[in-house]
Amino acid sequence: MTLYELTEQLANFDFEIDEETGEITNMDELDQIQMDRDEKLKNCVLWYKNCKAEADALKAEKMNLQKRQQIAEKKAERMKSYLDFCLKGEQFTPKDDVRVRVSYRKSDQVLCDDITKVSDEYLRYKEPELDKTKVKKDIKAGIDVDGCKLITKKNIQIK
Repeated sequence: MTLYELTEQLANFDFEIDEETGEITNMDELDQIQMDRDEKLKNCVLWYKNCKAEADALKAEKMNLQKRQQIAEKKAERMKSYLDFCLKGEQFTPKDDVRVRVSYRKSDQVLCDDITKVSDEYLRYKEPELDKTKVKKDIKAGIDVDGCKLITKKNIQIK
């Protein structure tokens, strides 16, 4: 039975009461449903924790690989700069190895000395961004911020 079904059974549980004694006669059934639900909840929490631990381990490994990637890229870039320094624009292709070839090509690059002198048609502007931290602080201080409100949410914490 699913957790949803068990929760619904608890919500819609019909108590059977002995009319003579006033005792609930199906309390064992209620207890069993509650125990089944608790077991399902426990298993769901454990599954969540396993998924979270796996995600954390993958994140740590990703960060480790990212650092290693950055180191390798910097080494490659330093070697490229060193080769450029040594070759000084000269082509290089060894006769005994077809895997290696160094060549140069021309490219154009725009340099801007003073952006304030550039016409607006050549400029791009970033969209405005809301400073949520400042808005939250001001609303909590009693300042009315048009177009914004502070809502309270319940966030689940699993430990």
